[in-house]
Amino acid sequence: MLSDKKCLVLEAQPYRYQAAISDLSGSDILHHNNEPARVVVAVRDWLNNVCNLNAPGSQKIWTDFNIFMSDLTIDLQARGFSKKDVNNLQVSELVQHIIGWVAAK
Repeated sequence: MLSDKKCLVLEAQPYRYQAAISDLSGSDILHHNNEPARVVVAVRDWLNNVCNLNAPGSQKIWTDFNIFMSDLTIDLQARGFSKKDVNNLQVSELVQHIIGWVAAK
């Protein structure tokens, strides 16, 4: 049923979505001011609430993400990837690297 579906909508600036999207009325749109750490807070809190997770704090998630990205960049650059290549990895390839990194930790 559509009423059972949940979604998270993020926007860089508050209220900007109203100019383009009317179908989201009744949704609580969060804004992040183009600050990645605020995106992590919003997604972590939303997933924790909707999925009843016992998720770690957003600061730990943000720190782990930055460590992962640093490790990934070093590893891939050693294999001939440019920084642009690393930043433009396809999601499926990125997920494989995440799985390997988490398993190694």
